[in-house]
Amino acid sequence: MRGDEFFRGLGKKTTDGAVFSTQHGDLRGAAASTETQIADGKNIRIGLEKKGRGGKTVSVIHGLPMSTDALQALCTTLKKKCGTGGSVVGVSIEIQGDHRANLREALLAAGFAAKLSGG
Repeated sequence: MRGDEFFRGLGKKTTDGAVFSTQHGDLRGAAASTETQIADGKNIRIGLEKKGRGGKTVSVIHGLPMSTDALQALCTTLKKKCGTGGSVVGVSIEIQGDHRANLREALLAAGFAAKLSGG
């Protein structure tokens, strides 16, 4: 965004500029919480990542339509199936090593339509 576009919008007033409500409390975090919604489950991708990990390969599952607790439980199951470590980072699951085939089979058995991504 250019500087003049930023300043052009400063004079405009909006009707929903409230930051506090007596019924709902602080409303400033409401806009940020809508950005981290749970995925719809249509684009579940299993990919590999190496950047920023010291050359180690990690299988990453993106787009699972689950809450954090359900992701933790699924991560535990997938780690046991692959026989390796892993964790939940944000809304994705990271499993150590290249286990894309095993992860895809496990997710298909669980009823998810997962696809491999990347090369």
